[in-house]
Amino acid sequence: MHASSHELRIPLGPFDLISCIATGGMGEIWEGVHRVQEVPVAVKVMTGEHVRDPSYHADFRREVEAVAALNHHGIIMVFDVGVIGKAAERMSMGRLVKGCPYLVMDYASRGSLDDLAPPFNWYDFKRITVALLEALGHAHSRGMIHLDIKPGNVLLGSTDDPRPRLKLTDFGIAHALDRQRPSVDEASPHGTVEQARGTPWYMSPEQLCGRWRDYGPWSDLYAFGVLAWELASGERPFDGPNARAIGLKHLEAELPAFAPYIDVPRGLRQWLEVLLAKRPYERFQRASDALAAFRRLGDPHEITTVVRPYPQADDVSEQTHRILDLGFPLVARADGKGDCVALPRDRVPPAAIRKIWPGCPEEEPPPPPALTGAGLGLFNLRTIPFIGRASERGELWSALQDVYLTQSPRAILLRGPSGIGKSRLARWLCERSHEAGASTVLKASHELVAGPSTGLPRMLADHFRCVGLHRWSAKLRLGKQLGRLGIHDVATVEETADFLMLASITRDEPGDEGGANPTPVDGFIHNHGYTARPADRHRLVERLLRHISRTRPLVVWLDDVHFGLDALSFAHRLLAPYAEAGEDDELEPCPILFLLTVTDEALAEREAESAELGALRSLGNVSALQLSPLAPPECNAMVSQMLPLEPELHGRVAERMAGSPLFASQILGDWVQRKALVPGPVGFTLAAGETSELPDDLHASWSARIKRLMKSAGRLGDVQRALEIAAALGSRFTTRELEIACELASVAFSRELLDRLARARLLGLTRSGWRFANAVLRESLRRSAREAGRWQAHNLACAEMLGRVGEREPRAVAERRAVHLHAARRLEDAVDAYLVAARFRHRSGEPGQAMRLLTRRERLLQKLEPSGMDPRWARGWVLAANASLRTGDFQRAIALARRAADVSAQNGDLRTRAEALDNLAFVARREGDLRSALRHSRAALELHDKLDDASGRASALLNLGHTHMDRGAIEDASALFAQACTLYDQEGDEAGVGRCVLAMGHAAARRGQVRAALTHYERARELFESVGNSFLVLACDSGIARIAVQSVQSDAAS
Repeated sequence: MHASSHELRIPLGPFDLISCIATGGMGEIWEGVHRVQEVPVAVKVMTGEHVRDPSYHADFRREVEAVAALNHHGIIMVFDVGVIGKAAERMSMGRLVKGCPYLVMDYASRGSLDDLAPPFNWYDFKRITVALLEALGHAHSRGMIHLDIKPGNVLLGSTDDPRPRLKLTDFGIAHALDRQRPSVDEASPHGTVEQARGTPWYMSPEQLCGRWRDYGPWSDLYAFGVLAWELASGERPFDGPNARAIGLKHLEAELPAFAPYIDVPRGLRQWLEVLLAKRPYERFQRASDALAAFRRLGDPHEITTVVRPYPQADDVSEQTHRILDLGFPLVARADGKGDCVALPRDRVPPAAIRKIWPGCPEEEPPPPPALTGAGLGLFNLRTIPFIGRASERGELWSALQDVYLTQSPRAILLRGPSGIGKSRLARWLCERSHEAGASTVLKASHELVAGPSTGLPRMLADHFRCVGLHRWSAKLRLGKQLGRLGIHDVATVEETADFLMLASITRDEPGDEGGANPTPVDGFIHNHGYTARPADRHRLVERLLRHISRTRPLVVWLDDVHFGLDALSFAHRLLAPYAEAGEDDELEPCPILFLLTVTDEALAEREAESAELGALRSLGNVSALQLSPLAPPECNAMVSQMLPLEPELHGRVAERMAGSPLFASQILGDWVQRKALVPGPVGFTLAAGETSELPDDLHASWSARIKRLMKSAGRLGDVQRALEIAAALGSRFTTRELEIACELASVAFSRELLDRLARARLLGLTRSGWRFANAVLRESLRRSAREAGRWQAHNLACAEMLGRVGEREPRAVAERRAVHLHAARRLEDAVDAYLVAARFRHRSGEPGQAMRLLTRRERLLQKLEPSGMDPRWARGWVLAANASLRTGDFQRAIALARRAADVSAQNGDLRTRAEALDNLAFVARREGDLRSALRHSRAALELHDKLDDASGRASALLNLGHTHMDRGAIEDASALFAQACTLYDQEGDEAGVGRCVLAMGHAAARRGQVRAALTHYERARELFESVGNSFLVLACDSGIARIAVQSVQSDAAS
């Protein structure tokens, strides 16, 4: 592009607009040029009626955010972003409207694939195919699905362009896999459904149906398959008079005859058939899979060059349909069994993994050309460049290769201080291995208090796309997904759904509570019935991961695992057998690489996690990488790629960052946020009047940045306090939580504040709410609140908020509420809250976590210094005795129960004494002291009668019945079991009824009443399945199996 001197140029920041060259779905594309460097650019400007439509503004922002975060030679590069000013509006004679957003991007002088000029041959087709699949692989590995692949969105550069290659553009309706989609039908059996959006000829069946939970790389690969079919044959596979007719053909019609007009290799049609399969899981799952299969086709024997035919003009607009109204029947056809249509023949899903292990990916391409005065508006959207760490990258890639070759698990521990780049290194392996098709990536995040966005349950819920579903919908979805993994038993589907509910991922059935859905906590409904032990839960997770890894190796990233005791315990369980195996041991293939990121300063305060990490580190298949600060040359390179600065300023930033990428990002981000930088001759420099003083550390940097942001937002005090309350809530929080907590603290709150923070890259969106950009930012806010004396008040507001939102489901918030009360110095209330939280943990089959909370509670009691007869001591001891029984530590259980019984006898706490006697009876029976067991059970029963405690009486009767069973008094035992069962039934306690029925089965079996025993075992099994107690389900199965064995032996003897 060479603009003549007499052309009227419209100034737009450091660029000049020359002329409008195209119109698109959101506005106009202008030809432009960088005023100083004369680099040609294209400028997309929102115009016309779209200016007043908020949804178009959202699409425009989505495109900017999506493209700015990507860095690939096959994807359009954004150089700058801004809004039209007065001068541009005046000089364009009103064609450009002040305040309208614009973005500046690559200029492609040859137009798009729609403009592809003849001639055309196989090599042209091959170049386009390879370039597009590589670009898609990059976008998909960063969690971005394009959803509008078509010829008009593939730009063609020439050798005259700064970046001459083919480039994918227009991410206006792109789907980010890590964010929740808006819903219009939450009760759909497919999950949540949205309005269909896209260009009808190129939309996948799941996109036409709006089934966003099924969007993935395969959705773009379907559209790419249509494009490839069209390139080779000159015709699209499906056409029609209107969008609805075209959409129905995508859903129902067989592919037509394939008549390529160019020479193609044998097998191209079959390759296209896999891309264009109706069901998502029957397509290639990764762009790299499709590319590997394409390369295996080779070239045709003869290659001729022909004139490319163009499809006949259509009546249907080829612009993207932002809301595609296909009507109810189209969606209804997709409703049946969870897939749009059933194919007329079985299709074998395409192989996913290459037989040859891919080499370590090449270094990322260099950043976009530095255009003087441009790019400040994109700074907070771009990914921090990855500099150095070559040996660490090589070690990670070799570890993944080793996992693949040996089919055995490994773990690598990434350690270092905050801001050193641990998560960036872990993310590098996750993204590049996904891009190469070398792994499936799962991530579990952790924080101080476990919540709905943390841990192994959330990791699997994200993988299976179950977040936010009603329970019955989650089971329906899981049934299909687990079936594709080769898991077909209903019990595993049920247990998996219950496991996800343990982490508040899925909702209860619609219609509960008299037809109204319960109010969700943290956006979710918590399940209080799932009581599987940690070992059972870990066994389930292990089974699921093994099945997922059959397709390709797994990378399981356990982030901030210094807060993840359960995840550490699980990793140890899975890794240990392989570390200890001998050469002759045959173990099941398990190609899983664990990445564990740990912050040194946080780990120092976590005794249990430190011990578990020490045990894990002692295994032979676990290694550690201690990250050190970047070297000075790497610091210089990083600052250069982040933002072009004047040499003197560049040197000062590179020196002050002290090898911490995060620190450099915060220094520059602060300058960008407060508009402190102005263009200089060779780079940005500080504006006149701006101080050149640099912060001493990350905390100082964050504090200064937040203060300036708050000042610009107004209501300085309220903004500061709202942010501090958000930091108190945790690293992740929901809008509703923050809004209520602010209301209780009399702090003004607005959603606009969160949006402003997100634009400044201080917060990020999650599927269920918001997250802080990093732990250092949150800690800076917490530190500021402490120094200002506001920390206790903030935590009290958080505790009161959780009490309000968790009123109908206290288990959901019990532990978080206890921690907030503790931090608020409401120690008396915290003691009670910790006991409640420990009880819930114990009932959920987590005695270790219950003991942790009880230990914290006892330390608080010691600070309060109550008398030795205070009933709160004994209440904690009796629960600790229960937890000790669960872990098999009977001696500790006896000691605690005796102390509790003695103290409660003196202070008159009958309920606690009864519970302590129940424990002593249980231990005595287990140790064969039946006389003591009878004495304790009868004493407990007497106390429960005085208290009129039906549930406690039932428990004592059940214990008494077991003791009579051990004495051989089967009839007496059966009568006691029946009494206990009646009481539990009156209380609506299904788990209690199940335990009684199971005991009745044992009694019937002892009497030789086989049919009655089987009936009891089967009924008990149904009850335990309904409450999610997989451990007692196994006990029922064991009883049934014993009867079966006895029957076989009896038949053999006969």
